[in-house]
Amino acid sequence: MALDQESIELFARSVRGVLIGPDDDATERLTEIGWRDILVTDARAAIPVVFRNQGEHRARSAALDDVAIETMRPGSADWLGEMGAAAFLHPRPGRAAAAHVDGPRLVFDGLALRDTSDGRLLTLAQTEGGIALVSFPAAAADRRAVGGIDASRGLARIAGTVSRDDTEVIDGGDVDAVGPACRRALAYELDGLVSTMLESAADYARDRVQFGQPIGAFQAVKHRLADVLVAVRAAEVVADESWDTETAIAAAAAKCLAGQAFQLAAENCLQVMGAIGFTWEHDLHRFIRRGMVIDVLYGSPRELRVELGRAMIERRQIPRLGWL
Repeated sequence: MALDQESIELFARSVRGVLIGPDDDATERLTEIGWRDILVTDARAAIPVVFRNQGEHRARSAALDDVAIETMRPGSADWLGEMGAAAFLHPRPGRAAAAHVDGPRLVFDGLALRDTSDGRLLTLAQTEGGIALVSFPAAAADRRAVGGIDASRGLARIAGTVSRDDTEVIDGGDVDAVGPACRRALAYELDGLVSTMLESAADYARDRVQFGQPIGAFQAVKHRLADVLVAVRAAEVVADESWDTETAIAAAAAKCLAGQAFQLAAENCLQVMGAIGFTWEHDLHRFIRRGMVIDVLYGSPRELRVELGRAMIERRQIPRLGWL
């Protein structure tokens, strides 16, 4: 059932109301305002609202877990909690799955967005029969916080091995749809990040005066910001289109374009803002750090370009989106 526009706008206001600060974990508050219920009712409306706003405000949550679960098992976004599962493990950059079967053991090495101290963990694993959804005890995992370029994202690396006797293979569910759905959600988050970066640079260009006029009046500055605007709008259109046309291809293209828009914004917004953009006191570098982490999850632009190229070679045609 699709939500009407008034309900979507009300939900959007609620989402913005619970994203109370940068780097703040909004997982529980999103659940309290009914994010999972809206996701079940109308994922097409819920996902862009949550992830765009998360990017715009540089907030964080484990909403991507809910997207993965709901994609596999439509109508059961609360299934993660009902199973007593602590978290869904997402694959590390450059990997197709977070776990694989190795003889009598399940070897896992993935990323978690929430606490994994109790219950069981869920993830997609490469098994003899292909990719499958599996669960295993959280107690078997070694948890290490991911620092690096943006420790504030709250990622944790979860690794270890567990006997296959302690592993449950969960039948049913569209496991092939998880990657595209997560890519689309992350594309929306990157689009939100880029929009805030662009707005910050545009505000600076209107206020900063050189040679007696705002620097935004100079053609070179206008072109840099216009290029970012065109790039992010293109990514948004493809993300929206991925709900209707060849989801796997369009979602990969949306994530690729969103990553390219982010990289362009990181370069051009820094150029426009000059020295202030490099200072620790200004927020721009924090958005760039966050974007660099999101950019590599579920495929960097370079990896996705290769994937899309191979898909076109195999199909012997260029995929056409519905709006072309």
